[in-house]
Amino acid sequence: MKKRNYFLEKSKLTTTQLVTQLNVLKSNLSNNKIKIQLQKLTKTHKINELRQQIAQINTIISQRIIKELNEAKTKRSN
Repeated sequence: MKKRNYFLEKSKLTTTQLVTQLNVLKSNLSNNKIKIQLQKLTKTHKINELRQQIAQINTIISQRIIKELNEAKTKRSN
């Protein structure tokens, strides 16, 4: 239930906000990967959570792009 709420919450944001958050998550992911290499990260499950959040944001952005393309097609055909 918690994951679904996160996804719905993210889908309400604008595309620029999503891209900004995507960049933040990617930098957090790379920082955590470095911490694992240095053996300073004890909660390794955070990496999987970050990957999942990145995938969810990419999905929302992709859905919006497809929707815009479909709308443009229908406008051209009319």
